[in-house]
Amino acid sequence: MRGQISHGAARPVRASDFILHPSPLILYLSLILHPLQLFSPMTRLFTTTRLLALIIALLLISAMLPARVAGVFAGPPHALASLLLAPVASQLRALGLRLRPPTADAMLADDNQQWREQFLLQKQYTLRLAEEVEQLRRQLANFQRIASVVGENQHIRFVDARVAANYRNGGKSTLLIDRGRSAGVAESQVVTHGEQLVGVVEQADWKTADVRLITSSEMALKVRVLPAVAGVFAPGTPAPGSAGNETSGGQWIRLNEAGDAFVFQADAMASIKPGDLAHLSDERWPAVAQGFVVGQVVNIKPDPDNPMLYQRVTIKPRFDLASLSEVTVLAPAPAPGSPAPGTAQESEQ
Repeated sequence: MRGQISHGAARPVRASDFILHPSPLILYLSLILHPLQLFSPMTRLFTTTRLLALIIALLLISAMLPARVAGVFAGPPHALASLLLAPVASQLRALGLRLRPPTADAMLADDNQQWREQFLLQKQYTLRLAEEVEQLRRQLANFQRIASVVGENQHIRFVDARVAANYRNGGKSTLLIDRGRSAGVAESQVVTHGEQLVGVVEQADWKTADVRLITSSEMALKVRVLPAVAGVFAPGTPAPGSAGNETSGGQWIRLNEAGDAFVFQADAMASIKPGDLAHLSDERWPAVAQGFVVGQVVNIKPDPDNPMLYQRVTIKPRFDLASLSEVTVLAPAPAPGSPAPGTAQESEQ
């Protein structure tokens, strides 16, 4: 009869099947598996829902098995699931690409570029600040070492200067610094690097000045050699040139033939040892220069002419003076209320 179906024939696909299974995955599986049911004698045993549940159960069981065993059992269900879901996954992927804004990647790239540029700018700014802080730290340490030599002298102003060039003419060594009369630098002012005596201002222009180094051949200095103990001066020893330690008790030193160290002849019984410091004790220099370090004892050996009575002492500056990049000029401090150095002449230049 029309409308009746024999028990031996498979049930055709009706629209109610899709209504009872609203899930897209179930719809897809029903379309795939209904032809298979034509060959099954038990059409109700392997329905779409039961088959999907069986696959999920197998996957869950394989997840709890060891890796070697799980690979064997999970392979076929995984392959079957991938095969069944491939059309749906491709459609969902295409739909996602259509729904995604076309400029999202470009906007993200622009944001990353802006953040990268800002990061590089902040990094450069931080490095510049670190360099400035390090420079200020060096200047502070330098001023503290100078102050330890100058003492309570309140009429001295520290003028920090950079070395623009250095040159040597015959036996004369000179530094060109970037500070001149506009900064209060003038002839005969003392130049130091920390507690190390560097030289004296020989000529000062408006913006630059020439500094004659103590290692020039025409220089003759008078020093006192003192032990170096935890600082510039030994504890309890007055600074050379101060009260109780007159400059008349010093030693005259001269530059050696190489021009890089000083030598002098000392008594064979003098208690001088390597590492001792030679401090300026020369009345021909300004009072503010007295006590600054001329060099350090680096070698002591018997005098070649009279080894039984004298010893030859070699003193070397603690720094290579010709290679310095920064120095400090000890300029007189202006009187209270007076204009800054160079202000009066600035309009004339």
